[in-house]
Amino acid sequence: MDLKLPELIISIIVSSYSIGIGIFALLQINRINEKSECLVFFLLSLLIAAWALSSFINPFYRAYGFITGIILTNVAVIYALKITNFKLIKIFLPFLLIVTSIVFFLIFKGEAGSSNFSIEYGLLVYPLLFFMNYVIYYYFYKLRTKFHLSLGVMTSIMIFGGFYETFKKIYHWPSIPTTMIGCLGFVLIAGYNLLDRGYLHQKIWKDYALELEEKKKLLNGNNTNLYKINFDTVIILSQTIEAKDPYTRGHCLRVMNFSKAIGKILKFDKERLKFLKLGAVLHDIGKIGIAGAILNKHSNLTIKEFTEIKKHPEIGANILKTVDFFNPIIPIIRHHHEFFNGKGYPDGLKGEGIPLEARILGVVDAYDAMTSDRPYRKAFNTDKALRILKKISGTQLDPKIVDIFIENKIYQKKINLTDKLNLGF
Repeated sequence: MDLKLPELIISIIVSSYSIGIGIFALLQINRINEKSECLVFFLLSLLIAAWALSSFINPFYRAYGFITGIILTNVAVIYALKITNFKLIKIFLPFLLIVTSIVFFLIFKGEAGSSNFSIEYGLLVYPLLFFMNYVIYYYFYKLRTKFHLSLGVMTSIMIFGGFYETFKKIYHWPSIPTTMIGCLGFVLIAGYNLLDRGYLHQKIWKDYALELEEKKKLLNGNNTNLYKINFDTVIILSQTIEAKDPYTRGHCLRVMNFSKAIGKILKFDKERLKFLKLGAVLHDIGKIGIAGAILNKHSNLTIKEFTEIKKHPEIGANILKTVDFFNPIIPIIRHHHEFFNGKGYPDGLKGEGIPLEARILGVVDAYDAMTSDRPYRKAFNTDKALRILKKISGTQLDPKIVDIFIENKIYQKKINLTDKLNLGF
């Protein structure tokens, strides 16, 4: 075996130290937000430990270094794709899979011992490694994170070491232990990151965790203030609707509470329920753009006037789309007058093509409209309104939502007009 004792000792020390680094990183995974950082450290540590043993194992199994190299390449490239939010995944993931498949095919075919295999391996793998290294440096340039600077330096050292190791026998370059140099580079840089982040010192780590907690509290406080501002905006908008159409006083509040009850039965999570209630409160915001003479007309509407009324879902959606906060409720606002049979407006959506929240709103909006006084008629009693709901179930309204509304007697839910809006912010 052509291996000097000092090199063997260094291989064992570096591999052991690399595994230690990986374990220390993994132990912190539940304590910080950047969990991917810990996972990268852990996987790289194991692979570097395996690569550090190349000089020791290669004399017995020539393909060992190539196998650990291609696995290391896969982890590094996938991480590089991750930090770009996988924008380049359609280009590089197929390339990565093809390269990996070819390398393993050649290894299992027995080509790893041939002199030409090093060239073939280099031509296949190094373009991927150079791409990965470029992405990591670019990420550092954009975000100025010390972790990615050190990761970039480390991968540069290892790419150089691997390149030298691959071609030194072909071109008779001096026998430099580049694998060891690359592994030592990882040990030094990863070790620096561990010390810098306080992984190995409990008090430093505790202080770091407290700092993160304080930042989190500050961020939550800012979010609370933002939600309050948006909540106040919703109250103003809802009051504006009722000022424009006084016959709908309390309508938004009742629709919101009916919708919330159905959402809970359908097991909506807290976030989805919040936006369902918000959509219910603002579903008629588009009536701001409709002439008051039409909204408050005491006789039947003409075809032209009804056409104007039908514009309010689109008007409402257009009003809200200028504010990012309201984006989740725009489909509710736009489609709450779509019919289950596809004959509604504005887009003629049909069946489950209509957003579920809009279908919920369609049922409760129809019921509350029928049981409220209007300029052109008195309110229907509950029995008559329920008979009409059943009649238009499956044509105008979603039959499942109608059944939930009636079977659970949601219509009996009493709403006090003096109640304040509560959207769960």
